[in-house]
Amino acid sequence: MPNSSVEFHARAGAPHRIRPGSTGWRIGCEPSGGGLSPSTEGYNQTVSTRDGSRSRRYEVTSRPVSVRSRSVVALLAAAVAASLLAVPVGRASAAVPAAAPVSGAPVPGAPINPKTSKAVFFAADGLRQDLIPKYTGFFSTMNLMLRFGTSASGDGLRTQAPPNTGSGWYSLATGAWPATHGSMNNTFHINGQPFGPNRTAAFDAGVLQAETIAQAAERGGLKVAQVEWAGGRNGAIAGPTIDFRAFLSGRGVTTNFIGKAGEPLFDDDPFIRSFGLQFDHPAGYAGQPPFAAAAPTPATGWTGALPQSFSPPMEMRMRVLDFGEDKYGLNAYIYDSTNNRRTDYNRVLFSRTKDAADKVADLRQGETADVKVKIVGGGLAGLTAGFLVKVEVLAPDLSRVRLFHTSVSRANATWPTWPGEAGFTGDFAEFIAQRFPTSTAADFAVLEAGVVSEETYVEQGKYWSTAHVPMMEYVANTYQPDLLLVGMPTTDEFQHQFLGLISPKLMGGAPNPAYDDVDLNGVPDGRVRQREGFIRDAYREADEVLGKARRLMGFNPTTFVSSDHGFAPQFLAVDASEPLRQMGLLSANQTSNCRTAAGETIGSAKA
Repeated sequence: MPNSSVEFHARAGAPHRIRPGSTGWRIGCEPSGGGLSPSTEGYNQTVSTRDGSRSRRYEVTSRPVSVRSRSVVALLAAAVAASLLAVPVGRASAAVPAAAPVSGAPVPGAPINPKTSKAVFFAADGLRQDLIPKYTGFFSTMNLMLRFGTSASGDGLRTQAPPNTGSGWYSLATGAWPATHGSMNNTFHINGQPFGPNRTAAFDAGVLQAETIAQAAERGGLKVAQVEWAGGRNGAIAGPTIDFRAFLSGRGVTTNFIGKAGEPLFDDDPFIRSFGLQFDHPAGYAGQPPFAAAAPTPATGWTGALPQSFSPPMEMRMRVLDFGEDKYGLNAYIYDSTNNRRTDYNRVLFSRTKDAADKVADLRQGETADVKVKIVGGGLAGLTAGFLVKVEVLAPDLSRVRLFHTSVSRANATWPTWPGEAGFTGDFAEFIAQRFPTSTAADFAVLEAGVVSEETYVEQGKYWSTAHVPMMEYVANTYQPDLLLVGMPTTDEFQHQFLGLISPKLMGGAPNPAYDDVDLNGVPDGRVRQREGFIRDAYREADEVLGKARRLMGFNPTTFVSSDHGFAPQFLAVDASEPLRQMGLLSANQTSNCRTAAGETIGSAKA
């Protein structure tokens, strides 16, 4: 596509190979006939489209409108500097065929209504406009908007630079270029700061320097809610904000086997080390000491109403470490429920102790449970968090067993004016942690290190909507905002891992050596259908979340849909620190963006 820009991602600590994946890209041209672009000043009190009246492409308002006019439409017009789709103001919803999964997108011939009182600003990270029809279907909400709403198509967008998450979400939220809103990249160096191994991340406190649309709308007297809008918590508002999560432990596996290259679980030693994953094995692995309790042994000391086992019950200990301390670990009671006169272990009961009364899950191979815990130590001590546990592998004879756990996590949530709930003691964040599924999302590290399957990675990614869609419903129904900002990460995560593996050609038309070949060994994986299905699921999830957000806001809310960047396939990473080393400005190659390696002795530059 013309005028595209490419977002390169170098994963920290990938010393010997790169998993083929995808870079982000986004169309970089201004809409014809005017349109909206990031300003250098963020939002002023009076906001209008560029020509002072209306934009031929966006058609968002017929005249300049002051923020104080309570016009959601005008505020959105200023904010969506790079929006992909927009339902035009005044289009009323009409019936769509019964096959449509979501109603609410306009269709030709719908009556015109000059006013709308509610608005949705939705962004799916890394969404590609050209893939919407392919992966969401003709009658999807987004595709109907593309066909019948007002949209910027082809090369009709103007992007921020760099076109990535760290800059993109703030440009969408503020209408400003990165030099104005303050986030120059996913990670970057701030001039004047000590030139050492430290770096600034996009969503660190204090990075955002411009007013957001959420703040401007509240200043104009509107009620605003933010649900998983990246960086939303840095643009603080009085209304509810749910934005990402805090991690309170490591993640990893407890296992009695080590996978090999070419297998679905390949247990890459350098990646396990560099990502800091937990890998408990009886003999030790990847620089980690032996852990005897990772081997199944006869179950002892268990009490309570345990399930009957037709083979001698066995046990393991699945540790969940926080800086080396097993704060949230579970005991695993492995049993055989089959009564088929064979050794056929098929279930694992997880308990906080060794008492059946403390059971938190009873799972077969491939099943997952959400486990709630009380945080141990630190500023959140005593509050609620959670993690997922899965029986990744359970051979009937226990020759191969693998138990996987995600990081203990807790949604970042604020709502200063939350009215509370009858019978509940605590703030909004604790309410979310206790009453809703655990906030989590796809974890690239466990997949790239090969300690879990692609299906497990995808399952964790999809659990994002299991938790956050109910959270969005609660926020919208309880607060009834005028403007609802909603983001979702799964399109970005799945395309990072799989788009480069399902694309026969690279951007310039050259053959893609990583097509269906994650190991680049010349042997096809035979997984194109499955991997493309993962991406399709992410796009459909994005469309479902958008449709749900629109329905929650009532009849045909004005809706803007965007992404912070797009994607293109790639199979190589760029080590920008290598020329710096060759020029004598660094003594060693960096292992991460904008961060010098441990033991760096020159340190005159960094990439």
